[in-house]
Amino acid sequence: TEDARKAHYLDGESDLANWVTSPLEVVYKKQIITMQTEHQRIDIWDTLERDDTPSYEDGLRLGLKAGDPRWLSNEYASPSRMLFLDGTLQTMKDSESVYNEALVHPAMFAHTSPKTAAIIGGGDGGVLREILKHKTVEKVTMIELDEKVVELSREYLPSVNNCTDIVGSTPVCYDDPRANIIYADAFHYFVDKQPTDEYDVLIIDTKNPEEHEEYTNPYVVDALVDSLTSKGVMAIQIGFAPSILDPRADKGVNPKREVLINNLEANPQVASLHIYEEAHCGYWEPRAFLVACRDVSCRKQWYSETDEVDYQIYERIGGTVSGEEPSLVHFDGATQRSFHS
Repeated sequence: TEDARKAHYLDGESDLANWVTSPLEVVYKKQIITMQTEHQRIDIWDTLERDDTPSYEDGLRLGLKAGDPRWLSNEYASPSRMLFLDGTLQTMKDSESVYNEALVHPAMFAHTSPKTAAIIGGGDGGVLREILKHKTVEKVTMIELDEKVVELSREYLPSVNNCTDIVGSTPVCYDDPRANIIYADAFHYFVDKQPTDEYDVLIIDTKNPEEHEEYTNPYVVDALVDSLTSKGVMAIQIGFAPSILDPRADKGVNPKREVLINNLEANPQVASLHIYEEAHCGYWEPRAFLVACRDVSCRKQWYSETDEVDYQIYERIGGTVSGEEPSLVHFDGATQRSFHS
């Protein structure tokens, strides 16, 4: 069964096996921590592949100059740290900023002035960090199932939830006074509490749709949409991007994703849907994301010209505290334009 597969530590089909325990090209593997909580199994590993080379940060740390042969050796490269939940790869330290920017900012800039936001999942703190960069934001509610994910991310993935360089924030994103963390099953929370017209932006950063039966329930999807304000926007990571070789959507490996899209299309409050891909998130295949808007006016924001988006970033996010690092690593007007097709 699926549950038995997840519980098997050396399961050959899990991300943990495919990325860490099985590949021969991974020459360095260190198990940082493994924990079985009441909700899931959490694994954090450091790995280094045979072909890895020093990063820009490694070059600065080691004082490497152009032409230095150490640039070509993995002996001087820092390991990559990865977080797995029930064997599913959830966070990669080296590329998480690209993933989180691709998930958060298209939705945030699809709203003209988001003041309230909610996060489903996102326990590593990366989504929270990106939302807090927006000066308009006054309150962020993060609903995370497992308190241990936040606790371990704070300790072992501090760079992901680091808000030191964000103007007006705190060193650790979880401690920002605008952030309110609720530990609960988020889907049950939205169905039971039934918040209405509460959030300008809702970001869903959970496992892939195929691991969530809730997406096939129209009442759950309707509750998520109902929580949005009249011009609210919702963003969901929806797994690997489909390819031209895939069978019909409802017959392939992502049938629940297709049901989710159908449920959103059937909801009369959803005025506009946008699906896009990002190929630089660090996974073997491009990731797919979905943005749903309650008001058709978001289409004007979505299809803004490149320079318009760049100006919005400058105006709403601005610079950093240090002035040395950019506010955003990957997302800009050109990136948003690539999401149009």
